[in-house]
Amino acid sequence: MKRLFGTILCASLVLALAPASVLAQQQYTGCIIHYPIENIFYELWWVAPGPAPATSCAQARGANSSVQISWQQTPPRGARGAQGAQGNQGPRGPKGETGVQGERGERGEQGEQGTFHVYSLQSPCQACSEAGASPAAELSCDPGDVALGGGFITDGLILGSLGTGGEKPTGWAAPAAVAAEDSNGTQAQLICHDRPPLRN
Repeated sequence: MKRLFGTILCASLVLALAPASVLAQQQYTGCIIHYPIENIFYELWWVAPGPAPATSCAQARGANSSVQISWQQTPPRGARGAQGAQGNQGPRGPKGETGVQGERGERGEQGEQGTFHVYSLQSPCQACSEAGASPAAELSCDPGDVALGGGFITDGLILGSLGTGGEKPTGWAAPAAVAAEDSNGTQAQLICHDRPPLRN
């Protein structure tokens, strides 16, 4: 191990004696040599600025192996790595002090009396021509309007009565199962909130 440290020290002295213009170069080259003696694993020899060592690595006689390596005094900055996983949420901080209550604002003027327009719809009768059919009567409000409620009319077995269109329903559906032929099927009914532009 002492021999390895001595080799690295010699390489450092060679670089220290080199001119400043040479040291300004970023690339250095040397030889990693493996000698099968004294339990020394590897030694660094013949370090020189530039793309080649001071002596060819092939001249390392008596060595098990010799490998030429190069490195840079100031390596270029690598590419930015991928964003890491989000860390665990930290503990909740202490509750802050209650702020001073602000002054009460002036009362605003009373607005005009509002209006609430609604209209109702009823689907055509969904008749059945054979027993066991499942007609589905569906209705939708005008674009921009909101469904307030709905229902159904049937002489069969109602399977459901529900709003359609997501969290803010815009329609109604009423599927039914009919047991007899020539049934009148089912009809859906719907009440909508009429929003501007209003219906005539």
